[in-house]
This record gives sequence, C-alpha cells and structure tokens, in this order.
Amino acid sequence: MCNGLVRDWITWQTGGERYAEYYRAFSSCLRSLSPSTSESLVAGESTRIPHDARDVPTLRFLYGDVPILTTSAGVQRIVALAYVLVWAWHEHLALSQLTRRNPQRRLALIFDEVEAHLHPKWQRLIIPALIRTLGELASTLHPQLHIATHSPMVMASAETVFDSDCDSLFHLRPEGDHVLLDELPFARRGTVDQWLVSEVFGLGQARSLPAEVAIAHAKALQLETHPKPTAIEQAHQQLLKSLSDDDEFWPRWMFFAEQHGIKTRQ
Repeated sequence: MCNGLVRDWITWQTGGERYAEYYRAFSSCLRSLSPSTSESLVAGESTRIPHDARDVPTLRFLYGDVPILTTSAGVQRIVALAYVLVWAWHEHLALSQLTRRNPQRRLALIFDEVEAHLHPKWQRLIIPALIRTLGELASTLHPQLHIATHSPMVMASAETVFDSDCDSLFHLRPEGDHVLLDELPFARRGTVDQWLVSEVFGLGQARSLPAEVAIAHAKALQLETHPKPTAIEQAHQQLLKSLSDDDEFWPRWMFFAEQHGIKTRQ
C-alpha cells in the first residue's frame, strides 16, 4: 500500500540520501512525460494551501509555483502516472532485496484512455514519451504496454515507434450482444484526418457530422441525370451552413451548381 502522491513526493524531495534515487527517478519521469521541452514538468518548493494541514508539492511554471492539487486534470494525470511508475518499480526493488530474490525485468503497463484530459500537442507525443520514460526507469527493464485510446492524435504518435515485429494493433467493436477483438494491420497514415477515416475509427469524413451529411446529399444530386434546381439550391444552402470557405469540396460543387443555373456564393 503506497502512502499517496502528496506524502511520498514530499518524502522523496526532502528525505535526503535515503530517497535520492526515488526523487531522481521521479524528476526524470516528469521531464520525459512533459508536453514539450519548453513546458517541462519540474518540481518547485512545497507549500501550504487553505484547509489542508499537509505540505503540498508544487510544479514550477513560468508564472510561478502551483500546488499539484490545483493544477489541471491533464497535469495531475501525468504526474500520477510518473508517481505510480516510480513507486511500483522501487517498491519492487525493495521487496526483492528483503526477500533475497532477483528483481523482475518485465513490466506490464495497462493504460486506458491515455488521451484523457491531455491537450492535442500532448496526445501527439504521449506514446513515444511513455516508451522513453520506461526505458529511463531502469535500463534492464523490458516493458510491455497495453494502451487503449479513442484519439487519432495518439494513433499518430505511435507511427514513429510502432514495430510490426513485436507490436500489434487491435480494434474492439460491438456485434450483436458480443464485443469482437480484431487485429488490424498498422500503417502510417501521415495525417490525423486519415486516421479518422481509417478502419480504426470508421468515420465517413474528417468533418463535422452536418458537413458529412450535406456533402453526401450533394454528391447524390451530382449523380442524378436530371436533378431539380430546388434540390440543388437546398443542398447549396446546407453546404454553406456546414463547410468552411476553403473546403476542398467547393470547386467541384460550384461548377456543378452553376452548370444547372444556380448562382453560388460563399
């Protein structure tokens, strides 16, 4: 049973030589899991907050030290991850020494909804950061990650580290009263919107749902032999409401509409 993030953080930070390795590992994990080199997660000096009798650890930001209990949900989640990794590994080392056994060299990390509360720029690097963090925790460690996500940004972050010889991509999908686990081939999509329209997420288009519906209706009209002008005008109004001014569908649509006597405007 751990003492909890707040108490252990303070102990590691102020406990001197006895806890120096804990604090070094914790600080290293925070840096590795930071959203960017310019926004590195660095511990500040402990402080007190109202209605709390404890010393509370802080993170150092450009605008000052912020108590961990009042930071954003995304920051708290990453800090909690760093804490759990450091505590679990060093507790295992301590227990191995007490029982006179060799430490295990394999670690399984199961992480559900890895993108929860994280800014897209953080989601875009989270998987490489996790792999790097586990490697820094112990050079002899052989980690295995099981990561669940609904984020195309997280999938994009895996493109540079995915190894088809040892990694796998699975897709959970409902079918009747069952849930099926399908293994899918992993391919670099290049852009996030390509992940959205891949079999992993299954969207028809990387647009809003009203835009997807409006384009589908417009394409259906383009396939008709004699589309009605009123239907084309209605479709045009739908497109105006849902597409951006520079959407790639506009040139194709405007040519079609004007060919059928509809004055187009954006």
